[in-house]
Amino acid sequence: EYYCATYDGILFNIDTKDGRIRWKAKTGDDTDASPVVSGDFVYAAAEEKAPHLYCFARKDGREIWRYTDNKVAWYSTPAVVNDRIYIGGDDKNLHCVDARTGKAIWKFKTGEPVWTSPCVVDDKVVFGSRDANLYILDAKDGRELWRYKADGRFLSTPCIVGGTIWIGTASGWFYCFGA
Repeated sequence: EYYCATYDGILFNIDTKDGRIRWKAKTGDDTDASPVVSGDFVYAAAEEKAPHLYCFARKDGREIWRYTDNKVAWYSTPAVVNDRIYIGGDDKNLHCVDARTGKAIWKFKTGEPVWTSPCVVDDKVVFGSRDANLYILDAKDGRELWRYKADGRFLSTPCIVGGTIWIGTASGWFYCFGA
């Protein structure tokens, strides 16, 4: 199975053997973030015209729930870990949502929109913000554990390998943080 979402607000489930469209679901607007498959569900988020984080049934594309918070546009690919979804919002928050119900668990406020996709490692959430800060939060309660002020805004997703964080900024600098 292959999942992709489009500028015109459609999430596709495509059979990789023959290219046939198995089902389509409406997100309602441009979906820049990648859909995420976890268990029996597919999670996708859309922009301003339909500012929701959606949960669809993997089997048939039926909408299970949608999370909306103050008409937030989403540019961040969600991270799904332990029945929680972590996703950055254009509202200057990182959101933690219950993956089963779509209900908010916590939000963490930054100084600018969060377009990077978060990474979750060892019960910690790592993400950058357009405010030029790289953050590490406690995944359980959203408490800030660490931050680093860089020379430019973060738009890329961190890459974490062996306890080392690699991430670039919009100003052209590439950072490496060790354990």
